[in-house]
Amino acid sequence: MLLLQGPNEMRRALLVVAAATAATQTRTWRTLRLYHINPLRFDADDIADKDLGDAAGDAFFDISSITNYYACASGARRAPGVVCANAETTGPDIGVTEVEVEVEGAFGPYGTCNICGDDGRSPLNHSQTCSPGAYVCNCENGKFPPTTLPCTTQVGRENTSLFLGSAGIGGFCNGRSSSIAACAAGSAADKLQGFWYSPPKSGDCEAGACTWRVKRVVKRIRRDCHSDNFYSSIEKRNTSCFSMCPSRNSSCWVDCFVDTTLGKNARTACDPSSGMTASALIDAWTAPFDACPSV
Repeated sequence: MLLLQGPNEMRRALLVVAAATAATQTRTWRTLRLYHINPLRFDADDIADKDLGDAAGDAFFDISSITNYYACASGARRAPGVVCANAETTGPDIGVTEVEVEVEGAFGPYGTCNICGDDGRSPLNHSQTCSPGAYVCNCENGKFPPTTLPCTTQVGRENTSLFLGSAGIGGFCNGRSSSIAACAAGSAADKLQGFWYSPPKSGDCEAGACTWRVKRVVKRIRRDCHSDNFYSSIEKRNTSCFSMCPSRNSSCWVDCFVDTTLGKNARTACDPSSGMTASALIDAWTAPFDACPSV
């Protein structure tokens, strides 16, 4: 049987719809320009349950992948949080993506998200099982030592200086040879003062509570092109040092990179005062998006 609404019922229904639309339109949305390094097999706009950073945050992430050379060397004592075989940054088909994300509401606990290893274990928590090749996340309070928290539908945010600088993991810098990675990474975190963000799948406007949505993918480039441009710009600042190194995959080159970008003190102390300025580092890291072709 078909029930017809009268004028009053129809008017009330329209008012309800109008009120709901107005409530959605009055929500406060912020647009963040973020960056992400991960394999090209993931779509550029597929950022749910993954970690991104602002320009300073992702520049730090990329620099820390270089300073990890010290922590991952044979016989080195590894500081907490170091992933030596990171499937996000190593391999033949890695991209660097610039994306605009709209975020609503307060930030929630930060989700540390990594690609599950071939052994079905989380790279940061080997006791946690996961699906090989898929992302696995754990939420935390953003301080060191971290406290595990339940993930929420809100976009997570972490202050990289607070967690990885001198107040956090950088505190493992003690002047010994085994702590060079903590000193260098801590110096970079304190210098750049970047933020990391984790958009949870449960908050995606396309499938969840609608606390975030991708506004647009600005550009995606290959990481090998990005790295070559970024590294070349750093090498030009200290040619006398870099010219002595056999390759970019050598302790000599990493030493020159750290000395040039962070200053010579950064190998023995959490010292962000020397080397390149934060703005110069960020400019050098973002410049490849103008130089490299889209993929």
